[in-house]
Amino acid sequence: MLLIVSVSLSSCGGGGSGESPPVSNNPLLTVVSGDNQTGLVGVALLSPVIVSLMTNTGAAIANENLNILDSGGATTTAQTDAAGRVSFDWQLGDAYSQTLTFSYQRAGAPLVSVSATAVALYQYRAPSSDPEWPASHANTVGVEPDQLEDMINAIRRGDYPRVHSVLIARNGQLVLEESFPLIGETSYTRSDAELHYVASASKSITATLVGIAIDQGLIASVDDSLYSYFPEYGSFDNWSAEKDDLTIRDALMMRSGLGCADDGSWEATADFVKTTLDLPLNSAPGSVWKYCTMLTHVLGSAVANAAGMNLSDYAQAYLWDPIGTSTLGWTYSPAGRAITGYGFWMRPRDMLKFGELILNRGQWQGNPVVSEQWVEESAYTAATQTGLGGDLYGYQWWVREVRHDGVTHRVPFAAGDGGQMIFVLRDHGVTAVFTGGNYGTNLTGQPVTLLEQFVVPTLN
Repeated sequence: MLLIVSVSLSSCGGGGSGESPPVSNNPLLTVVSGDNQTGLVGVALLSPVIVSLMTNTGAAIANENLNILDSGGATTTAQTDAAGRVSFDWQLGDAYSQTLTFSYQRAGAPLVSVSATAVALYQYRAPSSDPEWPASHANTVGVEPDQLEDMINAIRRGDYPRVHSVLIARNGQLVLEESFPLIGETSYTRSDAELHYVASASKSITATLVGIAIDQGLIASVDDSLYSYFPEYGSFDNWSAEKDDLTIRDALMMRSGLGCADDGSWEATADFVKTTLDLPLNSAPGSVWKYCTMLTHVLGSAVANAAGMNLSDYAQAYLWDPIGTSTLGWTYSPAGRAITGYGFWMRPRDMLKFGELILNRGQWQGNPVVSEQWVEESAYTAATQTGLGGDLYGYQWWVREVRHDGVTHRVPFAAGDGGQMIFVLRDHGVTAVFTGGNYGTNLTGQPVTLLEQFVVPTLN
């Protein structure tokens, strides 16, 4: 692949139209060579950047130190040779567009400087294997690295802003793991790269916990009344007999009929579950799709009630421990319940593990965690139109129909505000994770574009 670096020159110091002529022997800095090169991240340019320090009369200024500053903030000095020149082997950093500035100041004279700019392109590199994740080069598992390079460079160039990380696994092998610095934005990570806020991607996790509870017999069926799992509430506001018909399935599919405003207003109340169950019924349960974050919280609390333990403890025992995940961040409601519709933090690697669990039909390294029947139903066969057009919706899973090599594939994905997504490409043996910082913007769906334009075309 041809990788291009462009070098442009700018200098300050010296004359110009309408200015006084330069004082005799004032120093001048110019770039002699070093443009139009191939550049890779972490690799020195093929040819050094050469600058010249001379008087304005053309005499070389030898044995003088130039200060050199790169765009990463690193500084060094170099001394001019007998010809007044400095040759600098520029090793490019992580940024896509970079600047190297040479400056010099002689006592009693103005500072002079000259800059070279370069583009450093990413070259695919296989992740390192470790006990947590075996890794492979993309080529060995039928993934074209050229497309991955194009995707990472497009992110680094700024075509897809505020992407925080991209991870891809195929056949259980980690083939891509790249993260990007947070520039000019609030960090949505805890302990730096350890935990990332996943927002509503936690909804698909909650659906899996419902499935585990059904497998264990704690919940009899998705056709059970949702209200029957909250005997602690003696009565409900806005009650109607039709609310008895609101099932766990209706809640999973976002077809509760409740007049839910997905605006965070519940956070001003003492009991998020009671607030949600007290909402008026605006349509018959099961009839109208309406996204409602608090329904997911109610579902998680139903599992907790059935299990007789806080959902965070239940999830750790029956989901996270079995797949080897212990680094998690929970948020709790004022009533002390683990919030399951949002407010959850995970490592991107653990997001990928969760995707692998679904990819492998509920098994982790050959051990069942959730039944294959539940995975099939929740992430595939239950998916129907929302009435909004576009993607389908199953049991707290979004489902996209993706074309590849003339075939349409159903791809379930967990999706959270800001660009937190876990994709399961079962027909290709692939899981992909994206995290990002596009909270509350129309760029939250960027990972879908990245998946379709760069990831799916790589797959052989």
